Amino acid sequence: MARSSQSGSALEQLLASVGTRLAGLQWQAQSSDSSQVLAVLAVERYLADPPCCYSYDVTVTDGVWRLKCQLSSNLASLVQRNVLCSGSELRVRCVSFLYDERRLAPGWPCIEVADCVSSNSAVLLGLADPFSLPSLTTGTDGVVRAADESLAGSRKLYLSLWNNEDPYGALWADDTPPVHTSSPEVSKMIVLQDLENFWRSTVRFPPLLVKVMYKSRLRYYGRPEKKQAIPFQAYFEVADRSGMMSMVLWNSMCLDWYQKINVGSVIYVQRYSVKESYRQRTRPKAGDTQIRVFNSLEISLNARDPPADIQVIPHSRVKAEWGLPAVKYQFITRQELDSLPVNYTADVIGLVTYVGRCERIRKKGSHKGQPYISDPKVRRFVKWAKTVEDSEFLEKTSVGGFYIFPPPPEVFRQSDADNQGEPLTCTSELQKQIEGLQYKERKRFAVQGFITAVEYFPWPARRVAAQQQHGEPDDLVQNSTTEQQEPQKAKATVQTEVVKGQSKGQSLTEINDAAQQSCYIRNRSPYKLRPRQRNENKSHKRNIRRAAHVTTDSTLQKDFAEEQISAPNCNSTRPVFESREGAVAQPNSDLQGSSRIQTGWNWQGAHCTSWQSTMWPVVKEHLSEHLEYNCLLPGSVPFKFKYDCKEFLMQQCNLHPAKWSPPDFNADMSSGSIHHLSVDGYYVITLTGLNRKVAISTVFLPVTSPEDPRWLGFAQVPHDNTLFSCLMNGFICSSTAEGGLQRFPTPDAIIQTASSINNKHIICLLDVCSLGGNMVEVFLSKVYDVT
Repeated sequence: MARSSQSGSALEQLLASVGTRLAGLQWQAQSSDSSQVLAVLAVERYLADPPCCYSYDVTVTDGVWRLKCQLSSNLASLVQRNVLCSGSELRVRCVSFLYDERRLAPGWPCIEVADCVSSNSAVLLGLADPFSLPSLTTGTDGVVRAADESLAGSRKLYLSLWNNEDPYGALWADDTPPVHTSSPEVSKMIVLQDLENFWRSTVRFPPLLVKVMYKSRLRYYGRPEKKQAIPFQAYFEVADRSGMMSMVLWNSMCLDWYQKINVGSVIYVQRYSVKESYRQRTRPKAGDTQIRVFNSLEISLNARDPPADIQVIPHSRVKAEWGLPAVKYQFITRQELDSLPVNYTADVIGLVTYVGRCERIRKKGSHKGQPYISDPKVRRFVKWAKTVEDSEFLEKTSVGGFYIFPPPPEVFRQSDADNQGEPLTCTSELQKQIEGLQYKERKRFAVQGFITAVEYFPWPARRVAAQQQHGEPDDLVQNSTTEQQEPQKAKATVQTEVVKGQSKGQSLTEINDAAQQSCYIRNRSPYKLRPRQRNENKSHKRNIRRAAHVTTDSTLQKDFAEEQISAPNCNSTRPVFESREGAVAQPNSDLQGSSRIQTGWNWQGAHCTSWQSTMWPVVKEHLSEHLEYNCLLPGSVPFKFKYDCKEFLMQQCNLHPAKWSPPDFNADMSSGSIHHLSVDGYYVITLTGLNRKVAISTVFLPVTSPEDPRWLGFAQVPHDNTLFSCLMNGFICSSTAEGGLQRFPTPDAIIQTASSINNKHIICLLDVCSLGGNMVEVFLSKVYDVT
């Protein structure tokens, strides 16, 4: 992508081909060789004009120039699924040039047809500062748009890429308040109680001196049909010696002041307006129950009519005679938490042992300089925290993975007019609903039907480690039919090499590859919709193409072909308990007599057991579609936290950034530096709808260890460890062995109890999350008995 003296750089060729002075013309590549491959520096979102909702601008570079382009609405789904993202490479096949005829302004290029080549651009890694590259002008007058202004529409600033609540862009002022040397004139001020009583009698209000008691998140109220340039608002609860009242920042005042005003700030406000408050909004509960709350009014701060004047008083200059109330908290200990009534509002402080991945919610925490630092319970906590050994604490800390809280309710309640409970979803609508999810969007579905098949699979990361420890043969590659092709045998050789390489330590990349590979060797992609096909050869070819497409869009960067294996013997009309090695177990085996192991179950001796209902052999021949989301993805299992790898772990758990930046960690993490939490294996549950036309296979990962972050969410009420009770409770009960070690039943023993769910009408709660690209996580969280 170096600049050529004869033909120009890739961006120069692109703009020269489209003709920047004639609107409406298009440049379209005649072949893949003539298309332009560009690196994506930034993907930025803004509110579009009707009829669209949101549009995207993409900043691209060829290593010589950078250029901001509008992204056609037809390509918006690539951003929403995080396929087109900062740091990726984009092959541009068609570009048009547009003007806004309502404004005297330069035009801009619009990418009409493109596809993603890679999720990591080598060009960006070779540039010291790609944002310092010169910007290629696109207007007829040589004028370039402001960096934080959208190309199309009338919006003055970009929105955060994944939500509307987080400030984004250079237009937002930093969190450093301006320094004021003048003291407020106390004699001219009014207290909130007098403002409440006399606000209707004047239009010019005296100054206010108040302390901020609560700060809300930003609220974006923009609509495509509205023309507000900066449609933001933020609520604050402020108080003085007479009581507490709401204060609202509007529009551009949010840009200037939202990040400068925090809980505990003392502010001097002049030139504000007062109006009746919105009665229906949710209000925070005051920490001080003795303070008087004025809910009928709110203080409005605008940039005009009148232009509000705000001064932040430094803490060192706040005087006791002003009588401003202290910010009070209701801190409780963990021991007190269980005894609190429902809907009780409390504050907690503690050491963080688990941080889940971001799912369109960002949380930040810091205690330095906070007003609660003098609270007695906080001081006791800080004193205790200093005695904790870092190594001991970090051993119990994990990040990321699948996690939901609170856990599903004990009793299923269908949604009503008040939107209480869960709506039931038809199995025929599931695929459309799942495909509609955007990046890191989570949604829960309740479906009813019958469990028709159950399988257990050891998870590859633990399986490979056990092979090295015990010298077991490699059985990652399952026995397959004699019709296997030579490319499939070649992939088996690759798998064997991965296992042998474990003697040097198990790196995160090898764990991911092994986990991804295990999905394919079972002829099951975790992302795949597979309609029922009579021609097995055509179906197999399509599945291989689908797998290749998936791995191109994922971060694993591996191209594994699928390996088809023989299906279990389905000729029997009664439930069959079958292991992968061909042994048929008895369905009525005594659970108490089953073999048990210590500290979780071991895959050795617990083969990939399967069970199918009496109806499944017939039903599966008449399915219209079978949705298969039946692989435990590496991103679904939490990582053990390691401080040296915190930058990498933060990247794994956070949302993808709008702008590219060089990685702050070694992209090739050293072998054995990152570890997942202990997971021995998982169950694949196949559910068929009541009409027996659609089936869905999903992952069930029961809780088996206190180190699992989900452990704290369960009531831990003992049950009989049958398959059905495990599905209803979400965890497997343990018993205490000699020496105090915990024992769990083997997967064989649990699946042998599956006859109790044969033809049983049940309701399943499915938690679905789009992890980006075609990666979709589907977990079965709970089962309810309907019969």
